[in-house]
Amino acid sequence: VLVSDDGRKWREVKTLPNRVNPVVFVGGRFVAGGPNRQLWHSADGETWKPGATVKYDGSGWAFWFRQGAAGTDRAVLIGNAGPKQTEHWVV
Repeated sequence: VLVSDDGRKWREVKTLPNRVNPVVFVGGRFVAGGPNRQLWHSADGETWKPGATVKYDGSGWAFWFRQGAAGTDRAVLIGNAGPKQTEHWVV
């Protein structure tokens, strides 16, 4: 996870084994999809803590967070899974 105060200089504040995507801001905190179906959250964008793991009964082959949206006090993350990425999910 990278943060910037000015959009020019970036610094890494959290390292995970795979990409973190998407990151949304909702209810006074950042929420991100991370590796292994794990959600991550941060109140300040600097300190990240693991949250819930998304339960998924589909293919055990692969699982990707793809897009996210947030408003008022709700966030929605969507993605796909499976060897051909044909399984879709929403959380």
